[in-house]
Amino acid sequence: MRSGQMLVELVLAIAVAILVLVALVQVTTRSIFSTRFARKQTKAVTVGTQGVEWLREQRNIDWNAFYTKSGSYCLQTLAWSPPVPCPPVTGTVFTRTLVITPAGGNNVTAVVTVKWDEGSKTYTANQTAVFYNY
Repeated sequence: MRSGQMLVELVLAIAVAILVLVALVQVTTRSIFSTRFARKQTKAVTVGTQGVEWLREQRNIDWNAFYTKSGSYCLQTLAWSPPVPCPPVTGTVFTRTLVITPAGGNNVTAVVTVKWDEGSKTYTANQTAVFYNY
């Protein structure tokens, strides 16, 4: 075996090992990002569900007052607050807003939107609920 051939084989082996390592780093990085995103998305859905449950409670307390609500609200503290500015829910990175629309008859449509920033992107988790007077 020639020493030149052995050197070429060594360089090729190192190149293959480097490619495998780069691929493993990329897969690990994507996995970490996906896990972080899934955690935040799950928390966002929980924050949105809290908003929907609060709305259900408001409906149960006084349907007539609930039915007269219309427009956009900030639900930072689960109170009927103006939509702008809407600071994050305490202890989180999420903003929770509500658009509520009386749909005629005895029902109200509510869309709770939870937003958060991840890097340079803004993500949302929406929950729509229709409330009836029963």
